[in-house]
Amino acid sequence: MKNVYTPTWRNILATVPQEIKLVNGTLIENIAIASAQDEVLAIVNFCIANGFNKYFEALPQGYFKLVGEEGINLSGGQKQLVAVARELYRKPQVLLLDEPTAAMDRNTERFILQLLNQLKKEMAIILITHKMHTAKICDRIYIIENGLITANGKPS
Repeated sequence: MKNVYTPTWRNILATVPQEIKLVNGTLIENIAIASAQDEVLAIVNFCIANGFNKYFEALPQGYFKLVGEEGINLSGGQKQLVAVARELYRKPQVLLLDEPTAAMDRNTERFILQLLNQLKKEMAIILITHKMHTAKICDRIYIIENGLITANGKPS
């Protein structure tokens, strides 16, 4: 029996895992994943509107930088930026992030947290992190120890 729910879930749910997967291709192709040729202007406009352009335009060749499957041409923090941009570009209803800023420097992390704080009005955001300062953008925090919720509440 064919699973008719999977495409529906893919349309509303986006995930940024700890292990970022990139495809052999340009930064644009890694954000669009499909039909990048048709979406170059839309992706650039999205990046400008959301502040990613400051990071991506600083790369040699900018949006047309070849990044490779293993992301060998990008740092860990840059790969995380690409992954966050990729998922936000899809305009999900639910965004699941697993340690999305772990490899970023403080300024880039601050940018992402501010962006997520703005976007949480438009989508549900579930953030998994070990950093309390990262979790402070959340409306509700759950602390899990040894597989059990040991505390929960507002960030304050």
